[in-house]
Amino acid sequence: MSITFVPATERDLTRASVVGARVDARHALLPLTSIVAILAIGLAYSGRTRASEFPGPALRAVAPINLNTVDDARLLETRLAAVFAHQPDREFAARALLQFIERTRADGALPNVGAIARATATAESVTGTASLLAFSERLRVQRERSTHTGAIAATTLPLFTADEMTVLKPALVVRTTQTFARTTLGYAGVYVGGFYVVWFLWWRRRVRGDALLLAAAHLLTAIGFALLLSRQDPLRDTMLFVRYTEGVLLGLGVMVAVSLVNFRRAAFLRFSYLPLMAALSLSALLLLFGSGPGTSAAKVNLGPVQPIEAVRLLLALFLAGYFARRWELLRQVHSERVGQYRVPRWLTLPRLPYVLPVVVGVGAALLFFFLQKDLGPALFLSCVFLALYAAARGRVGMAITGSALLVAGFYAGYALNISDTLVERIRMWQSPWDNGVRGGDQVAQSVWALSSGGLFGSGLGFGDTRYLPAGHTDLVLAAIGEELGAAGLLTVAAVYALVTWRGFRIALTAANDYGYFLATAMTLFVIVPVLVMASGMVGLT
Repeated sequence: MSITFVPATERDLTRASVVGARVDARHALLPLTSIVAILAIGLAYSGRTRASEFPGPALRAVAPINLNTVDDARLLETRLAAVFAHQPDREFAARALLQFIERTRADGALPNVGAIARATATAESVTGTASLLAFSERLRVQRERSTHTGAIAATTLPLFTADEMTVLKPALVVRTTQTFARTTLGYAGVYVGGFYVVWFLWWRRRVRGDALLLAAAHLLTAIGFALLLSRQDPLRDTMLFVRYTEGVLLGLGVMVAVSLVNFRRAAFLRFSYLPLMAALSLSALLLLFGSGPGTSAAKVNLGPVQPIEAVRLLLALFLAGYFARRWELLRQVHSERVGQYRVPRWLTLPRLPYVLPVVVGVGAALLFFFLQKDLGPALFLSCVFLALYAAARGRVGMAITGSALLVAGFYAGYALNISDTLVERIRMWQSPWDNGVRGGDQVAQSVWALSSGGLFGSGLGFGDTRYLPAGHTDLVLAAIGEELGAAGLLTVAAVYALVTWRGFRIALTAANDYGYFLATAMTLFVIVPVLVMASGMVGLT
């Protein structure tokens, strides 16, 4: 009789492939979640289109002009009568606006009505046009201001002020109802279909994917899709769900690619510093070429994308690789001296060569975040690093000390006025209802949104988008509370609790140390931002 030896890792892979190829009850979660997702998207579409059907009384008698199809300045002139009472001013603005629209359309359709706020007129054209009143006065005021401040006189001036844009916006559109419907249907179908592509590839390649985690991601992203669909004017604003869907598909692609990697045998696991170098390189590019949203000084955009999620993933890979190779040294090899001073026996400090590289790496990343004036990721990284360090050492003392130093550092930065961004955030936290910080009403508006939502919310698509700032980004939980109420927030909290449980369970059952630390880091990078955003929404942080 012969005996064949099969390594345990190969037996596990064989067993996993058999389970991955089997279709059972757990796969019913995805279709059920898709039904909920389609229902949520449909309700958001219906609610938003119904809410946009009721313009002001003065606008019901006239049809709005589509900026992406208009080719006659006389049509624009009829709508400009609401902001320019003088006929020559109207004609001048209509001609200049049509020229701007045609130049913009040469590079693609206008994404929103607000794009015409960039339209300008040259000072030479204003002075060379007879009988102008409003534009001549604006040019005079602009030149007087330049003379008073000693600045170089501008050669152009905006066609419309912010108040005029508010008046004009209801009379203009950038797409038709039919175009919006087709776009919504198309992207919703692609979004839902992306999850089934993942499921099919898992089944085809016999990958034992986590069906529960996939369904949870489907539900959370469906709520996000529905909210982005309902936050903007369907005919006048940028369709935020388009880029959102592209981001979800990119994330699903990364999910499939990572699920096909055998982390037991992957050679790249030995190069733990490469992800750190990539993360710091991205941060350096942001610092050199990045820009902020709107007029913000924070550098978070690199062209059309925000690479912070990639930086976060790379830092998770670095931390996982470092701690996986050194956790035993950090836990068992202690330092008896710090310089000339002897360390007490009750104080178990790791030796400096084992902890210094990771501290320097994390410190460099935090420095880049500080220079970019993007303090949110700095806080997330600090919390995740301290939690992983505590897990690696098997002790929480140093993590608690690090947390105390983190709080002290924020206070010192505020007291010494090192960062204007930090000072403004703390002032908003100290006085959410009465502060002079630009955008300092965010906490107050969040609380009002939550209170107006009540138990079951106003309904998807019926939230008041005029008052809640950043309802599609930082204050998305407040938007959920407004449109889905406390019931919606509790549902989202329950799904995140499920994601947390599955993430930590994957970490505990990982085949090696790297898998444990990577799953822990990724779970923390998902949960910590949600907790910080939730507490910041109500003014706790």
